[in-house]
Amino acid sequence: MLEYSLMVLVGGILSSSYVDTTTHWMVTEDGKLQEQPDSMLSMKKHYDLVAFMHQEERVEKLEKLKTYIVENQAIVDSTDDKDDGFEEMFLSTEESCIKAVKRLPEFDLYISTVLPLENKGIRAEDHIDLKLSSPPDLTQPFCNSPLEFSIHAFEHLEGVQNRKNLQGLPELGLKSAITHQESEDEYGHLVNVALQHNQTSWVLYNMAAFYWRIKGNSNEAIECLRRAMHYSPSSYRDIAYVSLGNILHRSRYSHEAAIVVEAALDLSNSLNVNHFTLGNIYAVLTEYNKSIECFDNTLALQPEFEAAEKRRWAVICHAKLERALESQHSDLQSALEKLKEYQKKHETMQSLSEKVAMEQAYRTDRVMRNAEFIQHQSLRKSDSKPMMGEHCELAVKGDERTVVCKWKEPDYDRSVGDIAERFSNIPITETEVLQLQNIEVEDDRVNALELGTFRDSYMAEQESQDYSKPVRPPTYPTTEAPPAADEAVSAPHLAADWPPFSECDSYKTRQLTWDEYPSTFLPPENKGFDSRVFLAEAIDIEAGQQHPLPWYRPLCVNIVDLKQGDMFLDRIPSFQQRDKVTLGSADPNLTKILLSWVNNGDAVEEEVGQRILTALKQNLAPRWLLYNLAGLYWRAAGNNYHAIECLRRSLHFVPADYVDVPLVNVANIFTKWEKFEDALNMTRQALIFCPHEVR
Repeated sequence: MLEYSLMVLVGGILSSSYVDTTTHWMVTEDGKLQEQPDSMLSMKKHYDLVAFMHQEERVEKLEKLKTYIVENQAIVDSTDDKDDGFEEMFLSTEESCIKAVKRLPEFDLYISTVLPLENKGIRAEDHIDLKLSSPPDLTQPFCNSPLEFSIHAFEHLEGVQNRKNLQGLPELGLKSAITHQESEDEYGHLVNVALQHNQTSWVLYNMAAFYWRIKGNSNEAIECLRRAMHYSPSSYRDIAYVSLGNILHRSRYSHEAAIVVEAALDLSNSLNVNHFTLGNIYAVLTEYNKSIECFDNTLALQPEFEAAEKRRWAVICHAKLERALESQHSDLQSALEKLKEYQKKHETMQSLSEKVAMEQAYRTDRVMRNAEFIQHQSLRKSDSKPMMGEHCELAVKGDERTVVCKWKEPDYDRSVGDIAERFSNIPITETEVLQLQNIEVEDDRVNALELGTFRDSYMAEQESQDYSKPVRPPTYPTTEAPPAADEAVSAPHLAADWPPFSECDSYKTRQLTWDEYPSTFLPPENKGFDSRVFLAEAIDIEAGQQHPLPWYRPLCVNIVDLKQGDMFLDRIPSFQQRDKVTLGSADPNLTKILLSWVNNGDAVEEEVGQRILTALKQNLAPRWLLYNLAGLYWRAAGNNYHAIECLRRSLHFVPADYVDVPLVNVANIFTKWEKFEDALNMTRQALIFCPHEVR
């Protein structure tokens, strides 16, 4: 019983009038039924229930995406210039930064320090003869007494092992602290004289190391310090440790320098120079807490040490600034993720919008359906005999009785003007007259991105100019009727025998092999588009100007993710095996076509590729045309794989009116690849859509 009821219901729907099956209705908030002449659910194939259900799903997704984009538009606005002036404002308001006077990187964190011998109760005059007169030829204190290895000399550190390669700088600031002589050269000579008489004196080796630090010779300084550490008593070894720590730190071995100076603190933590030196090292290593602790210890031993105090505040300031910047970075990273999701949703919305527009009935058809509905209402109100609809009657032929049903089509032209004229004597309400007057009949088809009522403010901002429609008539116009006699000359391509065999034979001199056939390219110009506009005006580049650097290639696979099977034509073997396509060589003929669209040919392939990429990223319509141009770019470069990927996306977005363009271009790639069966299949498909041009 249920099946019978369903069959009766479906049968009733299929047998109802033309208007009832093609006009879309919606229930308003107050429960009234209201026609929707511009509905996205008004389908080209109004008889296809499955297509209608899919369209309904797409429309629902679009509404959700529209809501998402409107709600998250604030993300884009809030991230604009979010970090402008943040660092400067922080530095000018944070108390520690103000007390530091200047930023931490502006301090010399590699400043030279030394632990003078006097701090350990050692007097220089007890070890060198300060009254000795200097000869004309001064000598230097080379520390070359035999010492293969010392357990006290940190021989395991990389900086010590690599001492011959260290590039030191003169530490001139030490001159006044330790030489006791006006000339460091005289000081070095006195130390050398003393070393000749005592080659096991740890004091003399430390003094020799001071000399080489002033000269900037790290290798000789470490050689002297190795012997100083080897011969020093444990309580005096920190003098050499501080010197070695300075050399390693200034040679960018700061981690090893920290180890050595920590060892000096283990021996003596009551000397402020040890804490100060380690505070600078930890500041470079970004160990800010340890650095602050070292400067605190320095100030505890010497409260008036201004250099240590300012460095302490600078470290505190820098640590707080880094935490603030990390927090801001985390916020920006989160916003970036949301922006990526926003962009992905926007691209999905555009793709769905194009699919919805492709399935939606043309505007002219929607207008006429609504007009027929208004006419049908008027006829029902009048007493006149209906001029359209289904009429069934009983026919008797002999002994047989049959029911014959006939459909009477309306006998008026499909235009609003004729409807008003032919039914001027039929009573129509004032509301219905206004509905007729407000219907706009357009001869052009709806472009791939138009959504009728789905025009929110966001999309309006993106469309300053409509680039989706042709700017001139097509090169080879088509017509459904046979060409008139006077069209034979103006449109020879419409003739059944065009091109004539005689013309083809005039170009044939011999039988060509497959690889000798020239490359062909079906340009969008044949359909009335101007490719030059998309590569200049549409992306805000004036004539004669170059695209700003850097230039990148238009990798279509990175712009739209079109997986295998997402497109109907992916079932064709050559599309399935596209990753195995042979790479060709650069094609000068296609390159010439490519360059002709930019500055009259005064351009290079890389710049044209970047222009195409910019247009694609800006989502300029029509996208199929841009992917077709990207396909030409890769064909000219000899990369057939990326050419096929771009043309797949062109086929994915192209409306039926222009589908022959990417079909012919991909067929040419298949031909060069010697996939002749698939190339022929593509060409046959193109012939179905455009028999006058593809021939």
